[in-house]
Amino acid sequence: MLPLLGCELLPRSVTRNTLWPEGVDPSSWSPFRQSTRDDRELEEISPYEVVNAMEAVIRQSISIDEDELIRWSANFFGYKTLSEKSKRILRPHLQWALKEGRFQLEDGYITLLRSS
Repeated sequence: MLPLLGCELLPRSVTRNTLWPEGVDPSSWSPFRQSTRDDRELEEISPYEVVNAMEAVIRQSISIDEDELIRWSANFFGYKTLSEKSKRILRPHLQWALKEGRFQLEDGYITLLRSS
């Protein structure tokens, strides 16, 4: 099926395998597609896209606490309230972004790295 889709599997470096277009480096991809819950479920959205939405939120806020970041990021994807489901899905993406150095935790607030 993968040759027909023109996609390759990414390593399990985030939270699950993700299909990605062949020839596109996921770490260089910065867009995210705002959507509603009817368009796609939160767990169907690529972790890279989720982290890109988080980055947009942080850029607007300069610094933000974890729950607010998750709330605003979930809002981009049609989740209007901070539910346990959205926390359970989005928190690992945030932890991955922190581990990968996309963001930093500073005095209880998440910020972009100073070089970003």
